[in-house]
Amino acid sequence: MKKIPTLATASFVFGAIAFGSFSVAMAEPVAQNNEIKAKYNFTYSKDMQKKIDDRYGNREKETLEDLIIKETYPLVGKDAAKIDVEIVDATANRPTFEEMGKVGGLSFQSFGIGGANLKGTLYDNSGKVIKTVDYQYYSTMDPMTRYKWTWDDAEYAFENFAKKLANK
Repeated sequence: MKKIPTLATASFVFGAIAFGSFSVAMAEPVAQNNEIKAKYNFTYSKDMQKKIDDRYGNREKETLEDLIIKETYPLVGKDAAKIDVEIVDATANRPTFEEMGKVGGLSFQSFGIGGANLKGTLYDNSGKVIKTVDYQYYSTMDPMTRYKWTWDDAEYAFENFAKKLANK
């Protein structure tokens, strides 16, 4: 059980100040479970690895992997012994911290079309392929694009990739 100060919670939720503390049971994110992470084998296309090295930064690799696990594990993770995922491409809707430091003229107000291209393979306990999926999604520039978070459209692609893996 984690303790959350009432002051921080009340300030965030209500914009008011209160004193004291209370306990809230908080679930650990799925992607932080090492046993679950061990089922996944992530690879990156050469172009995507170059994009990470040159623009996004290595911190974003973990973010992308955690998002994929978050979307796929509840649908297929319990049924598969191993899951291979190749991130062929992922494009952010907003600049990452490292990208803003490397590319002049970018800010948190910058935004654009995002999405992802993924390939995945599920294996059973004997190593037999259960299913192979290729999926890509890139958004269009709509009026809501400026309200999206950094990996919003990529996360949408990950969600639909997971549904294809699970036949949903």
